Amino acid sequence: MSDVKTLHEQVKSGDLTGVRTTLNNYPGLLNAKNDAGQCALLVSQYYGRHEVAEYLMTLDPALDIFTAAA
Repeated sequence: MSDVKTLHEQVKSGDLTGVRTTLNNYPGLLNAKNDAGQCALLVSQYYGRHEVAEYLMTLDPALDIFTAAA
């Protein structure tokens, strides 16, 4: 499983501890996109994982128009 896929699975399941650990070890994944062009923040919004989204926002992610609108 790729690192991006692992992070996004953690986001989808609301695993905030896993998200924190993954991003502490691999900070470059914050803005990495999956095959559908979605970053972790956008995935968190789609899955209603607001606690994860709030954490991701503290890391100052790059926001494109789609992510900002979510």
